[in-house]
Amino acid sequence: MRGFTLIELLLVLAIIAIVAAFSAPLTQSFQIGADLNTVTLSTVQQLRRAHQQAVAGQAASDWGVYFDSAGNSLTLFQGSSFATRDAESDTVTTIPNSVGITTDFSDEIIFAQFSGQPSASGTVMLLSDNNETTEISINNLGRIEAAY
Repeated sequence: MRGFTLIELLLVLAIIAIVAAFSAPLTQSFQIGADLNTVTLSTVQQLRRAHQQAVAGQAASDWGVYFDSAGNSLTLFQGSSFATRDAESDTVTTIPNSVGITTDFSDEIIFAQFSGQPSASGTVMLLSDNNETTEISINNLGRIEAAY
């Protein structure tokens, strides 16, 4: 009966350790990229939802999205401003720390009841720790598009 020598076992363990060491950063990079895609889809979804609810006149109110870059979240809210909103209707989306969010307008965008016209047009920038970026543009008619 023949078994494995200690040198053979150590060699196999060394190969496994080397492969694991090289695959860990790659796995982390994939996760950060997936986080960026998820945040992009969630942000577009919340902006479109705010627009649709405003156009539908839901709760006879304007609807908006508040971008909290310090708290890494965005909030879908009912009302003409985040400060005077009805907090019970808030939908908060948490953003992973691996993705940063900035806008070229104020921290909030409000869509007018029935017309759906936004309070500002501009871009929401998402930046991952991998230095990948996504831009979400909102035009003056309320059209929302993501560019990867």
